[in-house]
Amino acid sequence: MAFQVDLANTKATADVIPEDGDEPLLRNIPATTLLQLEKRVVEWKAMIADIPTLDPAKGFEVDPNHREAKQGKGIYKAREVKKPRTRKVKEIITLSPATDKFAANVQVYDADKTIGQTQETEWSSMITPALKADLLDRVETLFRAVTKARAKANEYSLESKEKIGSTLLEYVFQPLLGA
Repeated sequence: MAFQVDLANTKATADVIPEDGDEPLLRNIPATTLLQLEKRVVEWKAMIADIPTLDPAKGFEVDPNHREAKQGKGIYKAREVKKPRTRKVKEIITLSPATDKFAANVQVYDADKTIGQTQETEWSSMITPALKADLLDRVETLFRAVTKARAKANEYSLESKEKIGSTLLEYVFQPLLGA
């Protein structure tokens, strides 16, 4: 029985055809390879799910001035953020004014005084959430195609009448046949 299963596995093949295409992506792939490929595609899906993406709240857009962007690489620039620049200065607050009998009660404290403005710019080469969704969709489509191909390959029926067990047993027990 195991011989026939192994023999069928050497002959059982199928094409991997994604549902969004008419042409096979791969042709005549053995059933055992399809089983391994199914596991790999699951790993790819997990890897893609872990890819970090750009933060949509920061308003990233492709930076056309960046050298890598001109070479077709995705370099994104976030919306510029302006923030006040401050410096700590000592200030005095009068808690109670001076009188003819008592000195003024004052307290010194640190205050933030705006002295200018800074402009922050952030660049990133992470992918967009839309691109990540497209990759996940494509790997899911590939997974369904590989699973379907594996199921089709497993439908292979072997019409072999060859029995290797009896041949091997006759070899081993041949001395008993003459006794």
